[in-house]
Amino acid sequence: MKLSVYSTVLVTMLAGGGNAMATCTLANGGRAGTVTATFPTENLNPAANVGDVRNFAMSSNQMASAMGLASNSLQIVKCDANEDFMLTDSTYSLLPGNSPGGTGFIDIGIPNLYLYMVFTQGTVTGIRFPSTAGGDYIRPSAGINFGSGRWLDIGNGKLYLYKAGPVSQGGVVPGGLVARWRTSDGVNLVDIMLNSFVVNVKGCEVLNKTPTVYLNEVHVSHFNGVGSNAGSTNFSLGMQCDTNIKPTITFTGTTVSTGTVLLLNDPDATTTAKGVGVEMLYGQKIVNLGEAVSLGTTSTSGTNNYGFTARYVQTESKIKAGEANATANFTINYE
Repeated sequence: MKLSVYSTVLVTMLAGGGNAMATCTLANGGRAGTVTATFPTENLNPAANVGDVRNFAMSSNQMASAMGLASNSLQIVKCDANEDFMLTDSTYSLLPGNSPGGTGFIDIGIPNLYLYMVFTQGTVTGIRFPSTAGGDYIRPSAGINFGSGRWLDIGNGKLYLYKAGPVSQGGVVPGGLVARWRTSDGVNLVDIMLNSFVVNVKGCEVLNKTPTVYLNEVHVSHFNGVGSNAGSTNFSLGMQCDTNIKPTITFTGTTVSTGTVLLLNDPDATTTAKGVGVEMLYGQKIVNLGEAVSLGTTSTSGTNNYGFTARYVQTESKIKAGEANATANFTINYE
């Protein structure tokens, strides 16, 4: 008899604990769906201009249709314990930040190029992914149309491609799951996927990376004092550049005290000339070694040749004849 009583009490407790098993179920014949964002091949200028490059729009009707719902005004899911609506499960790394949309960033593997997502024009505000802390979006289902959430309430989404600074290298952005709309108990609503796309960065390539400039042989008598010059020789550097690129060139090397004159190679050798160095000019202006020289803006895509001059300069009151070779390195930057 006692066993019978205990059995009855146990059954009653299980029945009373039904809320612990509460779940969400898809409403109105809906099913888990997918929306795929596509971006074309991007050809970016490497400059540091910051801003949105482009976006992919996802209307509330499109989201409803992906789930097989006839209208964005139909309830999406029924939840009996105020489970959360979540925008989560990204296969990309989420980073903290502060985008123009008030979000963090979705890392796509190219430095300074990110994604972020915002939903607007619904009855619910503040749907941003990821959060500025780099986290998921979470909202209790009861807070969306009193527990009868519709895509009309969530609104229209946009996935933004955002440039946060100079982009110096391109690459292939891998496809993947940007984010998944689902409930906190695991009922999937819509996967927002990204197709793979290519990012190219405009730039310049030096055609001859180790040019040799042959200066004319000059006589000591061609100089007339410290600072005088002789033996000018013109040379050019060719670069293959995209349109609307702003290249600069910086020459470096071992200098004499002025900072514009290169010290001759092996200056202590008995065969090396004394009292002279080598300087370079661009556009009739002496080049300051270690300082960037602007080469203007490329107007067409293709080969661009930039003309320079090298010449000997007297650096001491007395000159001794000999070999007069000098070496300069150069670095090309562009935006």
